[in-house]
Amino acid sequence: MPAQSPPQQQQAPYQPQAPYQQQAPYQQQSPYQQQTQYNPQQGWAEQQQRAYGPQSGMPYQGAYATAPKRQSRMPLIILLVVLVIALGGFAYWAFMGSPPWSGGGSATITMGPFIQAVSDNSSSTRDVTITWETNTDTTGKVEYGADTSYGSSSPWESGDTKKHSVELTGLTPDTRYHYRVINSKNGNEVQSSDYTFSTPQ
Repeated sequence: MPAQSPPQQQQAPYQPQAPYQQQAPYQQQSPYQQQTQYNPQQGWAEQQQRAYGPQSGMPYQGAYATAPKRQSRMPLIILLVVLVIALGGFAYWAFMGSPPWSGGGSATITMGPFIQAVSDNSSSTRDVTITWETNTDTTGKVEYGADTSYGSSSPWESGDTKKHSVELTGLTPDTRYHYRVINSKNGNEVQSSDYTFSTPQ
């Protein structure tokens, strides 16, 4: 018998290959996608601040946004104004008397009193001029007499001044007198200590 040839294998039908699938182009994640993925080790507010903070270039207006803290200079300005006013008032009080807002206050004698002049009006009476200075403008007068009860007084000066000059007239010759000066400022009277002088014969 003739030799039989092996059966031929039938080729599988042609199957077209699937079209080439092009990969999508790489898309760079936005700062929000890069930084706001929730990390359990960080708080949400911190991640939001990082995502929208100055480094990301994206403004964040959410509830968790935190603005940089600015220290107010107003308390420092107020303190400086108070110090300037206080120093100005002290300088005024030191050089000019009482501060302008004190309403004047009471006066103090800074110089005197002195017996400035003694004159003979006639053979029977003598005149004496008493001068003194105060730290502020006041009205002054002089009380005088044979003892510390005084008993006589000059008229008040006509106006407020720091340099005072009061003349006592009609004094008895060769007599020792006690006197004191009184200064008045806004209704406040200040009396000096007791002093004495003697009239010439």
